[in-house]
Amino acid sequence: ASPPGCRLGRRLAAAAEEYGGAVDWVGTSSTGAMAMSSIESARISAIVEEALEKLSFLASITPDIIAHRDELSQIVGDEITRIIQEQRSLEQKYEELIRQRTALKALSNKAKYKENQEEIRTVARALRESTKELCRNLKGNPNIAENLSKIQGERSNLQNLLSKTLRELRENSHATLTHVVEEEKARNDMILEVTAKEKEVSAMVKQLQADLAVERQGHRQDIEERSETISKLKDELSEIRATSAVKVQYLAREARGGGAAG
Repeated sequence: ASPPGCRLGRRLAAAAEEYGGAVDWVGTSSTGAMAMSSIESARISAIVEEALEKLSFLASITPDIIAHRDELSQIVGDEITRIIQEQRSLEQKYEELIRQRTALKALSNKAKYKENQEEIRTVARALRESTKELCRNLKGNPNIAENLSKIQGERSNLQNLLSKTLRELRENSHATLTHVVEEEKARNDMILEVTAKEKEVSAMVKQLQADLAVERQGHRQDIEERSETISKLKDELSEIRATSAVKVQYLAREARGGGAAG
């Protein structure tokens, strides 16, 4: 979500057109920002005053967070407790139906067995929905008091910005608002740059992982081929040794036979 200054800038531009066309810039102020005509300044001042009145009204009807913190926590806690108790009740009912199903199987009562199966499916669905509801509550309400306090802080900051802008508009200036919008634009540009860099790095990591997988596959194939070659060489060596042993024995016998004949 855009910070208050950026949203306000867009709102003021749109509202200025609604009040009578685009803003009429008439020159440059002492701060270097473009100055507006007195008519446009008065129109936008009216819009800012209206916004301040609405924000003040919201602040007046918003409960005091510190005073109601325990009450808010109690409300959320009671709802989560109710869901947990309901879930436990469903779990007990489910276990009971499972026990009944075992007994009905032994009795071979098809009608009651079918009715039992339908109840089991109904309770199982209710259990799934109860679990989803519990997860939604735990995720959606981690700290209501803290969230509301943050909203009040943002509203107060926006009121301060609008009040300062209104004072400047009465002097035919809008330096503060321009500064806030420029800061927001710079922040968004930085976020876009970081996001683009993150995507680039992520793509590089994926490519490196793919390259590593290819290298590992090639390494495995190389090891398998070498193992196969070593196995073949061992077989050949064993065969050569066996053949050599036979030849040696044969030559030894011939040598002994020749010596006896001599």
